[in-house]
Amino acid sequence: MLTRHLYRFDEVKVALSYSICRGRAEEAAFWCQELVDSGAIVQAWAVLLETWLWQALASDPGFPGDTLYDPTVLSIPTELHKAAYRLSMVCRENRDNSLWAVLVLGSNESVVPDRPCLRLPTQKAYQTTLQKYFASCLFQGKVLCAWWAYSKLGPDLAEPYMRGSSLGRIMESVGLVGTEWTIIGTCAQIIQQTVIDIHRLPSPYSSLPPSLEASIKSWTSLEGRRSRRIYPIPLECLYGRTGRGTMGSKESNLAELRGLEAQFPLSPFWAGPWSQACQSDDALEAFYGTYFPDDIPDEWSLTDQKKSHGSGVLRSGQTLDLAALGRLWMTGESRFAWGFYEWSASVVLNMEIDKGCVLDLADVAQLYITREETSVADELLEPMRKMLIVS
Repeated sequence: MLTRHLYRFDEVKVALSYSICRGRAEEAAFWCQELVDSGAIVQAWAVLLETWLWQALASDPGFPGDTLYDPTVLSIPTELHKAAYRLSMVCRENRDNSLWAVLVLGSNESVVPDRPCLRLPTQKAYQTTLQKYFASCLFQGKVLCAWWAYSKLGPDLAEPYMRGSSLGRIMESVGLVGTEWTIIGTCAQIIQQTVIDIHRLPSPYSSLPPSLEASIKSWTSLEGRRSRRIYPIPLECLYGRTGRGTMGSKESNLAELRGLEAQFPLSPFWAGPWSQACQSDDALEAFYGTYFPDDIPDEWSLTDQKKSHGSGVLRSGQTLDLAALGRLWMTGESRFAWGFYEWSASVVLNMEIDKGCVLDLADVAQLYITREETSVADELLEPMRKMLIVS
């Protein structure tokens, strides 16, 4: 599918997420505007929420409540740009990949849970030692242990000890649904619950800087022009998550730009206008005059064409795996899993990926689904008094 200015839809979404997690605020705004121009603002919000989950959940836990509290904001481009700017700045200063780390480590049964301290929430009744352990870990901010315990208890026995959250509803509103996203959303709620009280101050990035507002305005004035294609797709973000990211370096998709008639019916933005254009020669001429006021892609230079299309990114013999995807996207710290980045890649390698499939970061939830169950003696879950000894 192609966007308004003939980028590939899947690549624009990944480029938006990548720009945010690298702290490139203006580039993120550019990709947001491309999705707005393509009539895909809700999909843009989905990218922002997913990026927040993976990259800024622990750093800015109040983000969804501040930005997506009201479903009507899903149709307001200015609110989208504000949210993208906020996330970009948070990731620039304090990116955190705790959700990914907890999902990976919490699905590995060789990781032995820690024992909590004696501090317990008051006015709570516990039917089992495991429930007491779960509530203690939540209260003490031991997210990895709490997630381990949740996986043993299940939602019916665990959720009475969790705070109510609107995160699930917000995820549904932008289309983050399904078994994997339910698992991810639950783990995210556990993390959010442990840090939300720490981040009560309003975000310092609640409004757009004048320079960014000016850039967005200038892009809007160029809609439909070849000069509107300012930024190229960052090739380093394509691996695994896009069509071109599953292609070898000797393959290319440049033919899409040189055969647009076959692509228009497949693209939501173009399908309607193209069906009208096919009614007559006059309608076809009017279509090209309206949507391509400069020239058609066939007449663009190769440099211009390669801003959105080109060769695949896989080297000869390179395969797809979730570990490589994690090493590309999850390079920040994980405050709830210290040292995760240095030693955990082998855990992710246990997941098999079908050849030719496009990867998704949400695939990490499959580790939770396919984990092997083990038991731990109740005595090892009881709270204990801990003392700091400095030698």
